Amino acid sequence: MKVTPTGNPSTQAAIQANETTNTSRAEKNAQSHKTKKEIPEGVSSKISSRAREFIKAKELASQAPDIREQRVAELKKKIAEGKYQVDSDAVADRLVEEHLQTSRSANADLQTNRSANADLQTNRSANADLQTKDLG
Repeated sequence: MKVTPTGNPSTQAAIQANETTNTSRAEKNAQSHKTKKEIPEGVSSKISSRAREFIKAKELASQAPDIREQRVAELKKKIAEGKYQVDSDAVADRLVEEHLQTSRSANADLQTNRSANADLQTNRSANADLQTKDLG
């Protein structure tokens, strides 16, 4: 979602730079779709129905706008009229939930790493025992 604040020149410059970046990305994507490689004669391929579904879904997604212009216009109007209300409890709840999800994921990664390290230590110990037996 994009909301343009009024009055702050540095913020407006940053927003304009971001819009320029997004426009150039869209142009690059459009150009990459135009330049398709030709398949030489005698070469054949089969695309599964599932792959065709993915291709169609990707095309539909790429055609969808990144910004919902109507929603942005509604929000700008509410902000200008002073009628835009932020539900601070909902924002706080969402922030806490996202933090908890990130923490859970990080903890799961940590547990996986600890388990892998324990396995590695066990393997090293077993290898050292084998080398000792071979030398003895």
